Amino acid sequence: MVEDYRAHVAQIEKHLEPWAFRSDGTDFFVDGTEVWRYYETQWGQLDTGSRLKNRTPLSIERDRILFSDEYRRLSDKYHVLYHRRGKTVRNYTTQVVRAAQIADSCGRALGLNSDLTSAIALGSKVGSASFIHRSKKVINTWLQQKLKDEDNRVPAGQRQAASESPADLRLFYGNRDELPLPGWLAGIDVSVVKELSRYLPWAAGDTQETPYASGKESYLLLCTDPFRRQALGKAFLPQTMYGVWRHSRSAGTQAFEHKSPLFPDKNAPGLNETHATHEASLVRFADDISWVIENINDANRAALDAGLGDAVYGELSKRLTSIDAPPQLRLAVADRDPGLLYTYFILDLVDSSRERLQAGFTAISDPSGELTIALSSEATRMLDALVEFLEDAVFTHNRRLEHRNTMLDVIATTCLDMIFEPSTGAGEYLIDQKQRTLRWSEPETEAVKALLDKPLHRIQLSVDLLASLSDREVLEFAGLEAL
Repeated sequence: MVEDYRAHVAQIEKHLEPWAFRSDGTDFFVDGTEVWRYYETQWGQLDTGSRLKNRTPLSIERDRILFSDEYRRLSDKYHVLYHRRGKTVRNYTTQVVRAAQIADSCGRALGLNSDLTSAIALGSKVGSASFIHRSKKVINTWLQQKLKDEDNRVPAGQRQAASESPADLRLFYGNRDELPLPGWLAGIDVSVVKELSRYLPWAAGDTQETPYASGKESYLLLCTDPFRRQALGKAFLPQTMYGVWRHSRSAGTQAFEHKSPLFPDKNAPGLNETHATHEASLVRFADDISWVIENINDANRAALDAGLGDAVYGELSKRLTSIDAPPQLRLAVADRDPGLLYTYFILDLVDSSRERLQAGFTAISDPSGELTIALSSEATRMLDALVEFLEDAVFTHNRRLEHRNTMLDVIATTCLDMIFEPSTGAGEYLIDQKQRTLRWSEPETEAVKALLDKPLHRIQLSVDLLASLSDREVLEFAGLEAL
C-alpha cells in the first residue's frame, strides 16, 4: 500500500468540519498503548492491512461495540411501561438504535464525526443492568450499604475518615490535587478507600456521581475484564469512552478524571474532561430526546391498548397549552405524531448548534459550562417540561407500575446478595459459566475464584455479574423462570 494508515484515515475524514473530532486527535488508547504504532503495524501486513482499508479507528470501535456480547444482551433487557390498564414492552436495543440515529442525523448536518457519535451512542447502555432504571437505584443503594458494612469493620480507635485526610484521597495514580473525592465516599475510612481503589474502579473528581451508572459500567465491561481484573489492551480511544461514560445530559462539564488501576502503563491517558468532544455532547441530547419521546409514545400505546384512546397525548396537549409551548410542538402532540416531536427537537438541536459554531463558538462549552452543541433555551425548557409530564402523569400514581417496581427491587437486591454471599455458591456458579463462555484456562479460573475472597472485589464483581445477565437470565438465576 502506497500511503501510511494515518494518511489513509485523514483522507477518509477530510470532509469533516474543523470543529469535528478526527482520529489523529489522539495518540494513545485509553490504556496507554500507542494508537498509530498499533495500526501502522497492522496496515503493513497483507492479511490485517486489508481489514483497515476505508476504515478509521473510530469506525472499528463502533463495530467492536456493535458486535460485542454486551451489546447483544440489550435485546433481552426490557423497558416495560404501564398506563392505566394498558402495557407496552420494548427491548433496550431499540432505545439505543434510535438515540444513535438521532446523533448520526444531527452529526452529519453539523459536519461532525458520525463514527464517533455512533460508537458513543451504541456503547452508552451496554453496562445497563437488567430491569434498567430500577436496577440503577437498587445497585447504588446496595453498593453504598456494602461499603458502610466494610467501613464499620474498622476499629473505632483506628478510624480516619477520608474526608478529613486530603492527602489520602488520591484514589488513582495521577489524580490532580484539585479534584474532590466523590461525595458518596465522604466519611469512609482511609483504609477502606485505599483498598477500594484497587477493586472498584469508579471515578474520582465528580462529587455528583453515584457509585453505579450505566455509562461507567459500560466503560468497565468494554475496556477491562473485571472478572480477571485485567485491562483489555488497545481497547478504545479515550474520546469514545469519555462519551460513553458521560453520555447523560446531567453529566456536566466540570473537572473529571479516571485512571484504572488495571492499566499497566502508569502514563495511560485514562479519562478526563480534555477528552470531551462535540460528538459526545450531541449524544447527550440524542439520548434524552429519544428516551422522552419513546416513553410518551409507549404510554400512549398502553392507553390505546386499555381502550382509553389517545389519552396521554390528550393530557400532554393540555399541559403544553398551559405553559405556552411553541406551535410546532403543540401541533405534533395534537396530531399524535411522534415523528413530528422528533423533528421539532432535531431541527432545533441542529440549528441552534450550527448558529453557535458558525459564530465562532467552537469550544466544547463556554465558561459557565453551557455546551456549544445543545438545544436552544426554549427547546431545553420544552424537553424538561416533557420529562416533568412523564414524572407527573405516567411514572407515578400507577399501582401496577409501583407493584412491579417493588418486585423488581426485591429480585435485583436478592440476586446481588446471592452473588455476594459466599455461602450460597452463586457467585462461583456464575464464574464457572464465564469460564466456559470466555474459555479461561484452569489456572485463570482458579485465580478468578481466589479473588472472590477479597470483600471489596466481591462487591464490585456482584454488580459486574448482574450487569452481564439479561432479564431472562436474572429470573432464571433467581428461580423465577416459570414466571
